[in-house]
Amino acid sequence: MRRFFPLALLCFLVPPLLVSQSEPAMQLSLDEAVQMALEKNRSVVIGLVRIDEADARVQRAHSSRLPKVRFLGGYVRLSEVEPFSFTTPFAPMPITIAPTILNNFRTRLTLTQPIFTGLRLSNLSKSAKYGSDAAREESHHVNSEVVFNVTRAYWNLYRAIETEVVISETIKQITEHLTDVQNFAGVGMATANAVLKVRVQLSEVQLKHIEAKNRIRLAILHLNNLLTLPLETKINPIERPTGAVAAIAELPVLISRALEQRSDLRSTEFHVKMLDANLSATRGGWFPQVYLQANYDYARPNPRVQPIKDDWRDTWDVAVTVEFTLWDWFNTAGEASEARAKLEQARLMSDQARDLVKLDVSESYFKLLEEEDKVEVAREGQGQARENYRITQYKFRENLVSNTELLDAEVALLQAKLNQTHAEIDYRIAVASLARSIGG
Repeated sequence: MRRFFPLALLCFLVPPLLVSQSEPAMQLSLDEAVQMALEKNRSVVIGLVRIDEADARVQRAHSSRLPKVRFLGGYVRLSEVEPFSFTTPFAPMPITIAPTILNNFRTRLTLTQPIFTGLRLSNLSKSAKYGSDAAREESHHVNSEVVFNVTRAYWNLYRAIETEVVISETIKQITEHLTDVQNFAGVGMATANAVLKVRVQLSEVQLKHIEAKNRIRLAILHLNNLLTLPLETKINPIERPTGAVAAIAELPVLISRALEQRSDLRSTEFHVKMLDANLSATRGGWFPQVYLQANYDYARPNPRVQPIKDDWRDTWDVAVTVEFTLWDWFNTAGEASEARAKLEQARLMSDQARDLVKLDVSESYFKLLEEEDKVEVAREGQGQARENYRITQYKFRENLVSNTELLDAEVALLQAKLNQTHAEIDYRIAVASLARSIGG
């Protein structure tokens, strides 16, 4: 009993992946699956959050060019000291110049406005804007990838279900074959070995059936993950790989369209512009930094008002300051060199991305042509295999062909059906892959 306890504990702790058979499956079309993913998929949501982050950087960079107003308020209690005073022969009472004021209150408003920063702030603002544009294009690219992944997962689920159906039909055919052989063996028209061959064939197909049912479970799990649904949700794809697909353009046209439409390419272009603006901002450190500053003080006592009195007085001042770094041990030069190297890397990566897009479109284009040809061949092959099985089964029941020939016909029909299912699904996935590669 001890060896069964861990298994029982595991079954108790881990919930079943599939819901009960009584719960109806979700009837889902491809368009509904795609829309659900674009609303809930975590990669899509992360892309939107990154856009918000980039927009916040734009706002921050823009605010650095605007006036800043700061408020300072404080209270100071001083220790008691003798007031500064003196006496004269003409005045009987001492004259106090600086009385002792123990309670000091101070408020100050400071306005600071950059006037000239070597175009550093304006370039940082441009850099942030390009970064925001790049984040939007990256989000569009993520959406395109999610659409393709959902489409592929949806058709793979359909493939798994159709494969299970085909294998179930084959099991039924082989079972009928086994009945015929057993009947023949009962009247001495077939050997025990012939019955055994059919049983072996049936066992092999039953193993394939077990694998097919498990592939359905795995396909549902994968699609549920993309749709951000509970993994145990049952899905029934109602779309069918039928209907005409729009004619595709020539390869040069598709490549040209992809170079214009691909969001990841536009993202790399904005990234290059962002780093170019960063380089210009870094070079701003070689120029003087000029600021306008204005202060308004309201204090008790106000040290600028003489003689000092224990009452509230206001004063103001305006100044223009110029800062210039005479020597920073090549820190600015190093930052500029680093920014220049990053810019060069981004330009090279942008060129590399364009080459990869051309390769991606070309591979998807030729893959689609290949899958299109496979569909026609697979359809013809299934028709021929079905007719071959019909004739062979009839002849077998008339004792005109051997048991082995009927087994071969059953295997050929099973493979032909699977080939057609795979060809139709691979064609649909190839269509989606081409659309993704051109930025559709």
